Amino acid sequence: MVVSVIVPRVTVKLHGVLKDSAGTGRVEVEGDNLVQVLERLGAGHGERFRAVLFDDHGKVRSGHQLLLGTAYLDPRKLAQVVLRDGDTLHVMPPIAGG
Repeated sequence: MVVSVIVPRVTVKLHGVLKDSAGTGRVEVEGDNLVQVLERLGAGHGERFRAVLFDDHGKVRSGHQLLLGTAYLDPRKLAQVVLRDGDTLHVMPPIAGG
């Protein structure tokens, strides 16, 4: 018996400096979980992009907002996020203004 495992394919929408660093605002990424999706996203877009998204410990930098669909995600619980094929992840850097 052959068991096929479907790895979710997620649309990642990048905003602000992340979009500029990646050279695109939309990327399709496959991954078993959100941590894997983010790691693959970082691996595919170069050192500048990784430096903007991740801290020195490989964690998403403080202040970034992650939304799966319309739900804000807790950066401390990313490994627990269940992904479904076709989900949309928004990744937004901190915004400053005055």
